[in-house]
Amino acid sequence: MVVKEAIMANETQSEFWVMKVINNNMAIKVPVTKGIENGPVVEISSPLLNLNDLLIREGAYGMADSTVIKIEK
Repeated sequence: MVVKEAIMANETQSEFWVMKVINNNMAIKVPVTKGIENGPVVEISSPLLNLNDLLIREGAYGMADSTVIKIEK
């Protein structure tokens, strides 16, 4: 399950994706297939995401694939 804020969509709501952080310094676009929505979370039926995958929740819309990022704590 993924929080709704992490899932991006095109204008027609026909394509969905998440921005996944790799190597703590890059965000890659991962196309996803949505499953059941349950309140604030959505099932991702494919691809398989791991519990420890970092997904960008804020500021990801319009972000290009393979964007270099800096994680601030």
